Amino acid sequence: MKTILAISLGLLLPACSSGGKAALPLDGSAADVSLQLLDDSAAPAPDQAQATSDTAPQPDSRAAPDGGARDTPSASDGALRDTLPSAPDGALHDTGAGSDTHPADTSGPATGLTFTIDVAAGPARQYQPSAKPVTISPYVYGINGFGTLVAKKTRFGLIRDGGDMATAYNWTNNFYNAGADYCFQQRTAGDGTGLAGKLLATAGDTVVTAHAKGQAFLASLPIADYVAANYDNNGVYTTCGSAADTVGCTQNNNTVQANVDKFPYAPSAAFVGNRPAKGSAFCTCAATDAACAGCPVASDPVYQDEYVNFLKLKFASDPAPLFLSMDNEPNYWEGTHPEIWQNQYPGQSCGSGKVTYDDIVSRNKSFAAAAKAAWPGAKVFGPVVAGDGFVFAHSYADDPHWPTEFLDYYLQQMHDASAALGTSLLDALDVHYYTVGSKDADCVQFPRMFWDPSYTELSAAAADKVDFGWDGSVDSRGAIFDKYWYPRQMIPRLQKKIAAVYTDASLPLPGVSFSEYNAGCETSAAGGVAQADLLGIFGREGVFAATAWPLQSLSANFLLAAFDLFRNYDGSGAVVGDLAVNASTSDGKTTSVYAFAHSDLAAALELVVINKNTSAQAATIQISNAPALTRATLFQLAGSTSAVAPVSGSAPAISCAGTTCALTYTMPALSATTLVLR
Repeated sequence: MKTILAISLGLLLPACSSGGKAALPLDGSAADVSLQLLDDSAAPAPDQAQATSDTAPQPDSRAAPDGGARDTPSASDGALRDTLPSAPDGALHDTGAGSDTHPADTSGPATGLTFTIDVAAGPARQYQPSAKPVTISPYVYGINGFGTLVAKKTRFGLIRDGGDMATAYNWTNNFYNAGADYCFQQRTAGDGTGLAGKLLATAGDTVVTAHAKGQAFLASLPIADYVAANYDNNGVYTTCGSAADTVGCTQNNNTVQANVDKFPYAPSAAFVGNRPAKGSAFCTCAATDAACAGCPVASDPVYQDEYVNFLKLKFASDPAPLFLSMDNEPNYWEGTHPEIWQNQYPGQSCGSGKVTYDDIVSRNKSFAAAAKAAWPGAKVFGPVVAGDGFVFAHSYADDPHWPTEFLDYYLQQMHDASAALGTSLLDALDVHYYTVGSKDADCVQFPRMFWDPSYTELSAAAADKVDFGWDGSVDSRGAIFDKYWYPRQMIPRLQKKIAAVYTDASLPLPGVSFSEYNAGCETSAAGGVAQADLLGIFGREGVFAATAWPLQSLSANFLLAAFDLFRNYDGSGAVVGDLAVNASTSDGKTTSVYAFAHSDLAAALELVVINKNTSAQAATIQISNAPALTRATLFQLAGSTSAVAPVSGSAPAISCAGTTCALTYTMPALSATTLVLR
């Protein structure tokens, strides 16, 4: 996917509507308790995470071995999607404007649906389920920074600074290069000044603002051979598209040519070298010295271990952690960053070259080792590959290590390098996985691609079109993805790959991370349902970190609103419990249920119940080993309003006998509801 760096362009952006929560009526008869119970003025680029609320990054095409566009998530009809996800009729979905009152459902609820909760048991994970409740990583409630999200009341667990602009970011002068995504725009990053200015700014989605709210931060380390020099060609951005000025690589799904005739590719005065380790004394300055005036940093080449040391001096004492990511989507460098990669393999045509396994692995090993030497306690995320890069990097069957899949090779190499060094060089196996749907019926089901072994109503060929964009046929075995990656079960699949390599007790198992993902339909309730489902899945299945990447306007966005079901359900920052307990549904196709206990509050329990149907469904909710529960308070995301709101009317009555409790609730169509039980 085209990605955006979380930088500050000096734009004040409207956040997703979450305030002024109006009470919503119960959907179903409140009286009938016998129901079955259940900058700058330039338009921001898609690789700038300070996109305006009316601008969203779009998927772009990557070249498969035959040169065709293969990697872009596609619509269910198989057509590559180069526009924002749309409604079935091709129009963008409703933006969420309208009444704060849910219309009554007159179709009548389904019957026989049961949700079963056991507060004393662990969640039913696909890989290594736990007998007891388990702690949920707060970092699964993460978001990519777009400039206005830290300021929201939502208590995000992790803010990411990433995207294609991270690849050529120079921390010593605060310059970046946007690469092919936006005509190789090169300029200062955001409102910050001085060393690592984009991370130290006191406004926007920065380390400073995130840590002030107790939110963790994921910063990207460039690992390619060049980063941006103090060479401002920002005017290229505004003239991009002029026939007289455009030559060379194409970008934006081949609709506009990149303006490269005025821009010298590396090696040139526009870039400086980028190296992992300095090998001499670091720049040092007091943590209170924001500008670090007079600090003798190395400027050509730039050293990433010196950058890590600088970040350690600034942020290591903060209660919230700062994580380090090994760049961004290196398997796409040949297409996104030919300005620094084109000459890696002389003679390759711009935008259609290769990135080998060892191109990525060797840099991950050297830069991670340098980072750990500078800051031993830092956690490293890698390899941050996307799409078919899980399997192929970007050298396909031509790679000397094929037919070993890339992630298998990567894990083994990082394990062996870690063992030799005596310290773990990989703390989170991080990938980008987009399952963008364009139809409501698809969006609410696609989260099952992350875990469900029974999700076979989506055929292997159809699954290929959703995520990888092709079937992976590169050798005589034929469709690699169909034969070896179906059903996807992406989370347990990655967990098993990790466990297959990290078999000894000397090294901790890396966690699983998705630093970019999106299920689509952000401007309809289906998008909120899908996002709520994913957040529940990540917690239940033991994911370490996940940061969603919105693809549509940040205003009236159901993806963003869904976070509040877990991290701000009452509009005042209330969050669900930190322990995942056992929760199951009798119909996993049309519903989901997640249950949360609190490690510090035994009498509290929250449920997030999800209805994927277009009609209401009544559910019987049975809770065993329950605390003494007497009341339920409900908060809901449904209808045309992209905000979580309290549900008005009579709440479902709870009946308990000993430690067994039950209640009934009728879920509105296409809805996600947080039930706060006390």
